[in-house]
Amino acid sequence: MQQVKQIFAPATEDVWIAFNYDYAELGRLTDYHVNIEQDHRVTSLDIDVHLGGSAEGGYETTILTAPLGHMGDYRFSIQPQDIFSDISHLLGSKHIKLGYPEFDKELFIKTNDTERTAQLFKDEFARKVFSVLSGYWFGINRNKKTGLYQLELRMQRGVTNTLLLWEIYYSFHEVLMGLTPDYDPAISLVNQEAMEEVAHA
Repeated sequence: MQQVKQIFAPATEDVWIAFNYDYAELGRLTDYHVNIEQDHRVTSLDIDVHLGGSAEGGYETTILTAPLGHMGDYRFSIQPQDIFSDISHLLGSKHIKLGYPEFDKELFIKTNDTERTAQLFKDEFARKVFSVLSGYWFGINRNKKTGLYQLELRMQRGVTNTLLLWEIYYSFHEVLMGLTPDYDPAISLVNQEAMEEVAHA
């Protein structure tokens, strides 16, 4: 059974300290699972790095998720420009621009509310982080277990550098705060676990 650590962070700087402490204690962050509670919001971080043996291939993933509750019909997603996003554009998917030239140039953006999405990425540092990252998808989707909406960042590599990991978390949290300005503190990790039990019943 995987061990899930808990981080209670008054500020994002405390998350940086916790990442470094865990790295020093564990020696690596290749099988790292943690729930981070900051500003009454809970973000789950899962890093899995499995190199595989001679007869099997390995894989790497880094995934951040946070519950959103009821989101209405608002949706957005971003991912780096690549051959697949180019194909999607050719097949008719509209390439949205948010008004941040460098950000818009590097990313394939989908949303049904351009103005609201632009506000989510108003933090310049967060935009820089998402502009230079590769191999990821970031947006709103449904949790397959609970059926509830969540913010999710999926990367096809294990991010084990603590500084980069903190930069990614900071940027994720900035967007999460913009999505949930009236978040109910009662929606805690305990309640999320209870909802998952209901979903499995």
